[in-house]
Amino acid sequence: MKGPSADVPHLLANSQLVDDAYMQIERQFLSDVEYAEELASTVGQIAGMFNMPAIVDNYDSVGHIAGKSF
Repeated sequence: MKGPSADVPHLLANSQLVDDAYMQIERQFLSDVEYAEELASTVGQIAGMFNMPAIVDNYDSVGHIAGKSF
């Protein structure tokens, strides 16, 4: 019959696998967050180049020319 101490190496190996998996998930998550922040910044810069009210005004004008109200 095995005693509790016989399971220690097996438990330690499993614990290390769990720790490794956790660290890999955390690294990937942080990398994805960094990418999302860069993407949001880029989108914000692009959106900042456009004058949104002018686009809305032009869209409204097109609707009136076509005889439709949007």
